[in-house]
Amino acid sequence: MNDRIRRRLELRRSSAATPHRNKTRFAKATRNDWKGLVDDMGEDLMDRPVLGKIKRSNGVAGQVSYTVEVTYPDEDTSPVTFVGSVYGGPVVMLTESMPEGVFVNDVERFGVFGPDWVRRFFSNKA
Repeated sequence: MNDRIRRRLELRRSSAATPHRNKTRFAKATRNDWKGLVDDMGEDLMDRPVLGKIKRSNGVAGQVSYTVEVTYPDEDTSPVTFVGSVYGGPVVMLTESMPEGVFVNDVERFGVFGPDWVRRFFSNKA
């Protein structure tokens, strides 16, 4: 089991509503139990990327960019940069494979442009 899934399971355990019951369940978990718990979380966990530290860079006239190292399962880590404005408007995503950029559709569905916006962009819940 990779470390990302194990950390996710530990976070899930620590934030559970009934920690005592879950702590006992995890303490006695076997390898098959772990597999069952991962299956219970759904396939979307396996498809989610791991995000590195989000770095902000300021441009001119309110332009701002956020760069984050993104790692998808079974892929190499690559930087993704989002360029937008503190005043709203369009956001452009730049990647190594698309250095010319791609406009993000419906920017508002991820909230106000900032670090949390970047996290919601990569989340499966948006």
